[in-house]
Amino acid sequence: LLAICQSSDMHRATAANILYHIPEHDVTDKQRRDAKYVNFGMLFGLQADSLAKEHLHCPVWEAETLINSWWAGYPKVKKWTNERRLEALTTGEIVMTTGRKRRFRLILGEDSFHELNQAVNCDIQGTLGDYQKASRIELAPELQSLKSFMVVTCHDMIGFQVHKQFLGPATRLIKEIMER
Repeated sequence: LLAICQSSDMHRATAANILYHIPEHDVTDKQRRDAKYVNFGMLFGLQADSLAKEHLHCPVWEAETLINSWWAGYPKVKKWTNERRLEALTTGEIVMTTGRKRRFRLILGEDSFHELNQAVNCDIQGTLGDYQKASRIELAPELQSLKSFMVVTCHDMIGFQVHKQFLGPATRLIKEIMER
């Protein structure tokens, strides 16, 4: 995890340190792309056959090897995702890091695997959304003083209209508030 925090590119760091065990500067674009699919896929319950066929275009055994390396490299993430699934299964809800709750109507059966993965996704995406909303609320009045404002948000991106005269200060303000 330290390697990811120190890297400017978490997918390249995962490829280097977890999946392929090579220096980060030797990671190819394909290895980085593979690591990106594995990083997101493991958090959201992607299985080896789907990962192999739909994303990596490799034999299933190769995807399984990458998955096993990923879980071995991030054992606390595996524990956390299992805890999220168990929480949804036993309580019927997920309490996000910010305290917000989402209820799940879990019916054990064919779709329960996907529903449990949605519980993990809900905590990740919901918490990030809560933090982004709090940052937007804090930013709005500050941007007005710089003749700038938020134009649109989509997923994890925010579009800004910034007055040319205040480009430097607005950029620093946005970066400071969004990185808290």
